[in-house]
Amino acid sequence: MTAHPPEVSLLLRALAEDDLAGVSQCLFNSLEAPSVRKFPVLELIKKVMRDGGAAGALMSGSGATVFGLFASEPAAEKSAQRVREQFGPSMWTKVTRFASAQRA
Repeated sequence: MTAHPPEVSLLLRALAEDDLAGVSQCLFNSLEAPSVRKFPVLELIKKVMRDGGAAGALMSGSGATVFGLFASEPAAEKSAQRVREQFGPSMWTKVTRFASAQRA
């Protein structure tokens, strides 16, 4: 995650090139830092994801969701299981895929 908003052109290029590392470097949410101060568990969830192989992890929007970007579906599934194990079975997790014109 970057400390400042990335140039949109960098994100668009990374998305167009299916560059997971590049997309991960462009992750930014100005609401995350104050939310983590109030709810440190958000950073702990992100750490579990990164430790599980996420190229990047970020709080989405104002904090209803934390997501991780993974190179493989099995790594994402395993990380989702770890989140449920560490934070309780009521923790809702969902593994999804990027939609792209190249895969359509």
